[in-house]
Formats: sequence, structure tokens, C-alpha cells
Amino acid sequence: MQNELGGEDVSGGYSIGEVAKKFEVHHARLRDWCNHGLIDSYRGARNARFIHESEFKKIEQIKQFMERDPKPTLDEVREELFKETLLVQKKASDRQDEMSTALSNALQKEGLYEMFEMFAHKFSEMEYKVAKMDEMQQKLDSMSKYLESMDQKSEIEAKLEKALEEENQIRLRVEAKLEQVQNEQNQKLQEQIDSMNRSIENIDQQSEREAKLEAELEKERQIRLRTEDKLDQVYTEQSQNQKKEKGFWQRLFSSSSD
Repeated sequence: MQNELGGEDVSGGYSIGEVAKKFEVHHARLRDWCNHGLIDSYRGARNARFIHESEFKKIEQIKQFMERDPKPTLDEVREELFKETLLVQKKASDRQDEMSTALSNALQKEGLYEMFEMFAHKFSEMEYKVAKMDEMQQKLDSMSKYLESMDQKSEIEAKLEKALEEENQIRLRVEAKLEQVQNEQNQKLQEQIDSMNRSIENIDQQSEREAKLEAELEKERQIRLRTEDKLDQVYTEQSQNQKKEKGFWQRLFSSSSD
């Protein structure tokens, strides 16, 4: 399998030579960065060293640090990378806090806390009524057995069956009401969850737009830096050419005077 740089793909990694060519960095310098722990690398086939593509962004950062004047030491570069890592972690933590706050605000805004409390209260009431009915059913069963033993089954059994039927009807109505309440609350809860998901999706979209904007700004900055470097080079070449021409004419006029 070939990677995008044209070399052998080893667990998503690229050889030192490939990476050095891609980022226009000398092999020895890139290897030195690896040896000092600035870049993570690993050994592949034939003990060759490979760098995973996840380290590419770090290489770009190191190049930018090394272009500073005065040139920083490797320890100073390592410290800068550590600061960048802490900054990224802080941004991720801030975003998580932002999402948690948004979720909490959505719950408060939509009244979900009150809805949950009301649902729990009603559910407790329903459970209490069902438990009381079960207790009454047990008492009725015990009484039925007792009356059977007293040979008064026929008349009292009819009353017990009637009472039991009435209790069963009440139970069915209570269970139907409980199911209705549960369905209504589930529907409201689903609507609130959908609303929160849309809010979270809006936050993700905003974060994505901000990330794209940062990438565009970084790209423009790199273009500006390259342009400034090119202008400095052109200016230097012009200055050198002017000095050469000036020296030529001075020697020419000096020869004519002699």
C-alpha cells in the first residue's frame, strides 16, 4: 500500500526522508528533533524510523518556532509545544463547559426539572394506590378462605367477587391513566431532547466555523510571511547589484583619470 507521499505505508507512518522532503527540513535536523523528543517516531521494517501523520502539525509549529530571532534552543521549543498543548486542552475544556452550560440552560428554560418532579410525584402516587390495592386483594383472599371454612361461601363469596371486580376495574383505570401520563411525559421529554440536540448542533456548527476561520487566518499569515521573505530577498539582491555597479563605474572612472 502506498501513502500519499509515495512511500510504503507502515501503520499510517512516513519515513524520515518523506517527511523531510514534504516540510523542506534537512534529514539530520528532523532526526535530531525526534531524538530530543520533540516529535514522536517509531521503528518499522528493517529498523527504519517512521513518523505518523498526526505529528505533521507539530513539525509545522517547530519550524515556525525555529524561524524566530534569536533562534530558540530545543528546550525552549519543547516548552512552547507544551504551552500549545495546554492551550488546546484548555479550549477543549472550555468547549465542554460551554456545552454543559448550554444543556443546563436548556433544561431550565424548557422547565424539564419541574416536569420530572411532577412526573415522579404522580408516579409515586400511582404506585402507592396499586400497592394498597394489592394489600386489599390479599385481605379479600384471606377473608374468602375464612368464610369458606365457615360454610357461608355462597352469599359472602358473591359480595367478595363483586368487591374484587370493582377493585379490578379501579386498577385497570389507574393503570390506563398511568400509561397515558407516561406516554405524554415521554413525548414532552423527546421534544425537549430534540430541542437540546439542535442547540448542541448549533454550537458544533459555530465551533466548526470558528475553526475554519482560524485556519484561513493562519493560511493568510503564512502567505504574508512567505511574501515578506521574498521581498527581503529581492531587496537584498538589488542592493548587492547596485553595489557591484557602483564599484564598476568607480573603477572605470579611476582608470580614465589615469
